Amino acid sequence: DFRPSELNRAYDDTKDTASRLLIVHFRQAKHRLKVFPGTPKGELESAIRALLELDDGDNDETRKLVYVDREGDPVALSSHFPNGYEIHVSVKKALVFPKAVSTAGGDWRQWARIDEHVKSDRVWEVSSSDYGTRAMSGRLSGKGKHYAVLNLSQTPCCISVGFVPADTHPRRLGGHNVMEHMVHAMSMVLGPKYFKSSTTAGATLSSPMRMGVLADMDNKEVMMFPLAPRKDGAIVDELKGTTVARIGGLPPQVRFAISHPKHGLNAEFEAPGATQPPVFTTLPPLLKKEKDGKWTYGGKKCKC
Repeated sequence: DFRPSELNRAYDDTKDTASRLLIVHFRQAKHRLKVFPGTPKGELESAIRALLELDDGDNDETRKLVYVDREGDPVALSSHFPNGYEIHVSVKKALVFPKAVSTAGGDWRQWARIDEHVKSDRVWEVSSSDYGTRAMSGRLSGKGKHYAVLNLSQTPCCISVGFVPADTHPRRLGGHNVMEHMVHAMSMVLGPKYFKSSTTAGATLSSPMRMGVLADMDNKEVMMFPLAPRKDGAIVDELKGTTVARIGGLPPQVRFAISHPKHGLNAEFEAPGATQPPVFTTLPPLLKKEKDGKWTYGGKKCKC
């Protein structure tokens, strides 16, 4: 039996400097790669990509490499493997949404002028004394995939955002009414349990928040998620954290909406077309309202 000190030495990369042979199978060809224990996963994958001489399409950031062993079981890429270990590599295209589109009647990513708080087509501004205000966007096309980025100056507890049927009267958005395809904006920061229930009454996250909104009208789904600050020259937005509100069953015609019971807030749409949505290699969990009126998230009861 190993004593603890001996076990530690057995896995001490600094004492194991001999390279090991990794045999890589790719598209009917076999390749050999010498790897030193302790090589970071990112560097190892870069070496495999270079070894396989992937073309520009396969080397694109929207594709990923998938590894399986001789039995076809998935393999987690690591530099800790037996000498002569064999893996089979394939290239899988990630789930990518095309560039956002506009409606036939113009760009929907602007606020309809339903009250005096719309300062411009893309900016909605309310103060802490403006109780029960709300805003709605233009009508989306009933087909295609639509993407928008919304910048919030801060995130009060009771602000809700999302989609509503296009014929919804603005008065229905008053108070703390979180409609079926809307969530509390604060949930983008604090997590799924705040999607529908604002249990942090009176709290305000003072930091600005950048939020992505993706409506797939072909599949009648919406996804809302927090985004990292936009980088100069960036083409694809990056997620910030792991919280994604994905809700199905969108009506055929919808508008984006925001409800503001109280607290001050600026909500501004970024200019369309500046960036594209993040790449999702797998679909996020579904937030679903069950027949009993309760919500599930990823098939499990949601305390939201």
